[in-house]
Amino acid sequence: MARYIVPPNIVVQGDQPITFGGVQYIQGVGALTPSERTALGIIAVVETPMPDPFYNTSTEDPAHPGQWITTPVSAADMKPRLKDYSRQQREARAAAGFDFVLGPKTYKVPTDLVSRNMLVNARVAVDRPGPSFTTRIELYDNTNVLAVVAFTSAQIVAVETQMEQRVAGCMLACSTLEGQIDAGTVTLKTQIDTVYGAVP
Repeated sequence: MARYIVPPNIVVQGDQPITFGGVQYIQGVGALTPSERTALGIIAVVETPMPDPFYNTSTEDPAHPGQWITTPVSAADMKPRLKDYSRQQREARAAAGFDFVLGPKTYKVPTDLVSRNMLVNARVAVDRPGPSFTTRIELYDNTNVLAVVAFTSAQIVAVETQMEQRVAGCMLACSTLEGQIDAGTVTLKTQIDTVYGAVP
């Protein structure tokens, strides 16, 4: 909802009931036409986006509604923020899943923590001495159709290996980024996003 400055210098919501100049505006001054507001000396607040709170501490400027008084976060305080963000992105990328081609179809293999544990357990079972066997996992294909998919022992090994490579890649990226954050060469979330986006 738009805000307005009503004389002498009162900021109100457009739909806020107000008595002004001896007249009660039940529906608020936002219900007036632009020309009516101009005639009454009512000015629309020009809202500017609040600066990104990740990088700044901001409060609205009381002398200029819609504007911000901003203090950038110091370089020392920014480093732990960036490291926390990196760890969040590490977990998000590790859990993002990956595509696995099986015959004529491509399936989305989930890699959340529960699914990773399931794949590790399947790999442990496959690696035990004895005859090979088939493991069935419920997956979505590339047309978003859910199906129970049969995996041979070799395919389980391939899927679990790809999962382990994803997690290891995320951990390596996190370790590298922490050093770069400490060195001051990584100072933006977008730099972190780019690194994790490149983890296969």
